[in-house]
Amino acid sequence: MLFTSCLARARFLEPPPRHEKIEPDDAFERAFAAQCAWLRERFADRLAAESAAVSDDAALRKWVDSAPHVGNDDEYSQSAKEAAGALGGEHYQMVTLYFSASFFSTAQAIVLDSLRYAIDSVRGARGVLPGGLFDVLESTISRPEDALLAAWISTASTIMNSPGHATQYLRPTVVGRERVLKQWKRDAREIFVARAASVGPIGSRSWRSGNAVTVGDATRAVSEADRVGIVYADPPYTKDHYSRMYHVLETMYLYDYPDSLGAGRMRSDRFRSGFSVKTEVEASFVAMVSAVRSRGADLLLSYPSEGLLSSRTDVVDLVSDLMRVESVTRIKHSYSTVGASSGSRQTPGEEQLILARS
Repeated sequence: MLFTSCLARARFLEPPPRHEKIEPDDAFERAFAAQCAWLRERFADRLAAESAAVSDDAALRKWVDSAPHVGNDDEYSQSAKEAAGALGGEHYQMVTLYFSASFFSTAQAIVLDSLRYAIDSVRGARGVLPGGLFDVLESTISRPEDALLAAWISTASTIMNSPGHATQYLRPTVVGRERVLKQWKRDAREIFVARAASVGPIGSRSWRSGNAVTVGDATRAVSEADRVGIVYADPPYTKDHYSRMYHVLETMYLYDYPDSLGAGRMRSDRFRSGFSVKTEVEASFVAMVSAVRSRGADLLLSYPSEGLLSSRTDVVDLVSDLMRVESVTRIKHSYSTVGASSGSRQTPGEEQLILARS
């Protein structure tokens, strides 16, 4: 997930000169206020419709089910195409066009769009690191806007109307209405200010100066890294692709106006991992372990005994064929389930921590 890179850079890398502490300043506030005013005028009818809907159970359910967005409305889809190529404030309305009246209230989405406009305009940055998901990109110094982007992503995650992941948003059913409204009423601006004040580099300057943040395919990144001592790997272990759980934050970070599919409003190009495909999981493990071995590094692998690989082979045996397994620690654990709408929220299992040497 690319969105995690700004958090890693803000925390673990050396900040740019004269940017030890990045906080919203006067220019930021002016940009934010101007964008908020423009978006509130542009979406005035939507704000009014949502305000009327929240006072009535049936109206609120109808609003969440039928409110226009890029995935179900031609006008919104056309607006997204125009905004994608627009300059200035007109470019910054993506969260409202895609994810309002669902993962966020319309008012929250407007604030999130306005915050992103202020971050990008004041810091002189539009977009994120160049390159695709499989282009390995390494950073040894954070960017001026990383701390603010990290605070922005953290804010969105905190206020999101979801069951802890973005596979789906919560609908205002009889039992779920209060939870939806509770999340929709959270103050995105206030939470962002608090996050911005707390996000910053950790550790000593000398420690941070030796760090690097690498974005890309993990196996390829290990193969191309300058130095690797030990690799901690915690790969996906079910058939559920993690990208479907974080697609809202990923799209917000990229801010690239993708297509929008289904009720979850997912992008069609979301990442799919071979570790989550039954016919590919064994080959994915072999490639990963082989890459670590080729660098002469050690491997600490975390994987449940009932993971997807277990239907094909034993993970300890697989690692043993490629590296010298020094120890295996097994820990009884409870795993979260996805959704849990018709069953338990957790399922018991056993986590395996495998330490292997090259």
